[in-house]
Amino acid sequence: MKLYLMRHGETALNKQRLIQGAKTNSKLNKEGIEQIKTTGECLSKKQISFDIIGASLLSRAIESADIIANCINYQKNILLFPNFHERDFGDLEGKPLDLFYETLNKEHNFKFESIDELKKRIKKAIGLLYDKFHNHTVLIVCHSQVIKAAMMVAGCDILITSVIKNGEIKEFLVTANEIIPKQ
Repeated sequence: MKLYLMRHGETALNKQRLIQGAKTNSKLNKEGIEQIKTTGECLSKKQISFDIIGASLLSRAIESADIIANCINYQKNILLFPNFHERDFGDLEGKPLDLFYETLNKEHNFKFESIDELKKRIKKAIGLLYDKFHNHTVLIVCHSQVIKAAMMVAGCDILITSVIKNGEIKEFLVTANEIIPKQ
């Protein structure tokens, strides 16, 4: 399976550098819509097509998937994949992003999905996707932490603090036994 993971477009909370995880369902702002249209136009020019386009259950991902589908003239329904939701930031939802980064190497009392839990969830989600669509080219519109977790599972040297830009796409080859990043 050829798997493309794309980060949704910008939201007002992204712009304000506030944490929006699995419990925050915000829509794209004008900049976010333009970012995804630009990504869609790039895919169209490169004549990249998908057998399946899916998204997490969050509005920002669904809206982004719809924009991509329109840009590349994708005629099927967008499928929803709940396990590709953003990391559960728990007590940190709505707080400044810098606060999350400060907690990474310190003792703290915040409760949120650990990186190991996130990687386990994403590895399982990709496995389930492979089981159903192993002979297909699939685009899943999802979230920054999800993409970074997939990259970690695939053996990429990436930090959880690394930036995945809105509208950015990472490509993988998924087999029955491994997830291989395209360099």
